Amino acid sequence: MKRHSKQKERPVRPIAADGIIINAGQVILVRRANEPFKGRWVLPGGMLEDGESLEETLVREMREETGLVVKPIAVVSAYSDPSRDPRKTISVAFLCEVKAGKIESSAEGKAKAFPIYKALEMDLGFDHNTVLRDGISKLVHTYIDTMLMEGLKRDAPVLHLKRKGSAFRRLVFVMLSARTKDEMTEKATNRLFSKYKTAKEMAKANLAELEKLIYGVGFYKTKAKKLKALAKHVAEKGIPKSLDELMQLPGVGRKTARVFLAEMGKAIVGADVHVHRISNRLGLVNTKTPKETEEKLSFLKPWERAHINLAMVTYGQTVCKAKPNCKLCPFKKFCAYFNGVNSKSPTTHSVRK
Repeated sequence: MKRHSKQKERPVRPIAADGIIINAGQVILVRRANEPFKGRWVLPGGMLEDGESLEETLVREMREETGLVVKPIAVVSAYSDPSRDPRKTISVAFLCEVKAGKIESSAEGKAKAFPIYKALEMDLGFDHNTVLRDGISKLVHTYIDTMLMEGLKRDAPVLHLKRKGSAFRRLVFVMLSARTKDEMTEKATNRLFSKYKTAKEMAKANLAELEKLIYGVGFYKTKAKKLKALAKHVAEKGIPKSLDELMQLPGVGRKTARVFLAEMGKAIVGADVHVHRISNRLGLVNTKTPKETEEKLSFLKPWERAHINLAMVTYGQTVCKAKPNCKLCPFKKFCAYFNGVNSKSPTTHSVRK
């Protein structure tokens, strides 16, 4: 006589596709007309239907809820914590770009575009604050990859330093760069290290000679004194690895220390003038100072925090300069500055072509 074991039925949880639609420095949200989270702003999305792929669900739901035809750029992540949604929905989030259409509301709720920086500070329904932060980190990752490639193609000066610079040389470059154009900083750094190869040699240098070698950088006489003292410290004790210890070095303030650590691959946002300018133009932040920009970008994942400085310096030296060359930029459809949505920028130029 055969014994049949009872198999416990496995619960089938619904699956949804959510979209992080980025357009002109904005993200599209929907104010829900129905429970759960009725009245709360959320990312648009909906349930997978029989016979659909997740990508097909995404495109259909985005059109139904927002009126926009979208194209998925990248998968952000899957979200399966049962507590995220009373319906126990598993969601896969996609980063999307707009291909056609205009924003229209639906029976699901009111659709509206918000600046990215504003949406990041809103109290969204479900776990969509986490999903949105993850999505913007993914967006920044794509920016970083492309910016580095564009900078490499255009021979950005900072990449020369990255290829051939010792840690001490990079620290000196960052220190000299304050209130100085990148081209001048590079020339001064090259002159300096063509004569003094090491911190020990530089520590013994004549102050007048140091002034002559770095002439052209802002406050060159003051920096020459700081430079000599910095070289002496590094020759005797090496370069410290922590932010607090770096800030104790002669001529090294908070911004210099953070930018240097970012240059060395640490997971820290170092916001110099390039990071500050480009982050504002893209609509990632709406800030007045580099320090504030660092704070607002602190939500980024470790890889993005570690690489954003080099990427944006590279891009800022070649394409998105103080006076930007928007014709060369592959991010035009994503850029608040280019589209005039949030034209506020540390340096404002009306360039729309």
